[in-house]
Formats: sequence, C-alpha cells, structure tokens
Amino acid sequence: NTAHIDRYRGFFASTGLQIVEISASVIETATLLRARHGLRTPDAIQAASALSIKGPVTFLTGDRKFRQVPGLIVRLV
Repeated sequence: NTAHIDRYRGFFASTGLQIVEISASVIETATLLRARHGLRTPDAIQAASALSIKGPVTFLTGDRKFRQVPGLIVRLV
C-alpha cells in the first residue's frame, strides 16, 4: 500500500527520531531486561536501545508492559 509506505517514510524521517546501533552493551542490557522483566527479545532490544541514548528519551508504544522497565520514560499511544 503506497499510502502506508509514504506514512512510514515520513515517520522515520521525522526530526525527533533517533536510530540506535545495536552494540554489545545494548544486547547485554536487553538480556538483563528479558530475564528480569519477562520482555520478549525484540521488546527487550527496543527498550535497551532507548536506554542507551544519553539524555531524556520518551519511548512511544502501545504496549503497557514497557512501563515496568526502570529508567524508561514510556508514553502510550
């Protein structure tokens, strides 16, 4: 669907979005989040990536379980 593709491209080109590389540190944090909070692996990687960014970061999600991650500022959308 072309409209969806254009919408996604617009979202990923927005100024408030930051792309984070998955480093060994991010994977280690994701491993701990998965073990301690029962997050699925992709969710743990996303949360760990957000936590790796210096400064205040707001994590946008529709999933309430991210609220249990310490240090993660979650905004439900």
